[in-house]
Amino acid sequence: MITRYPNITVACNYPTLGPQGPVNMDINGLAGGIELYFGEDILRSQDGTLTPVQWRGFDEALRQYQGEILNKGDLQERFATKLAACLANRQQIEDYDWSGIRAILDVLRTAFHEK
Repeated sequence: MITRYPNITVACNYPTLGPQGPVNMDINGLAGGIELYFGEDILRSQDGTLTPVQWRGFDEALRQYQGEILNKGDLQERFATKLAACLANRQQIEDYDWSGIRAILDVLRTAFHEK
């Protein structure tokens, strides 16, 4: 079975960088690395801006460009810190955005149900 990452609200109007310059657009289904699902608290830099997606290449089979979020390593480290904080103090869980991870878990929970 093949499935794709779920659509999430933050990705509906997301900053991208491409040949035409910076443009906000709906990137659901176009640039869905797991990092995009780490939560807005991870995706936003200290100045409040979202980490942009860089368009990398054209997928001939899909007939569309594919993107990759910038600074993946930094986002992964920030997410690891978020997880460690919540493991150390479970009361902090509600202080963070888990909506993207919850959306992925919802897809996994129903992936093999009969249609």
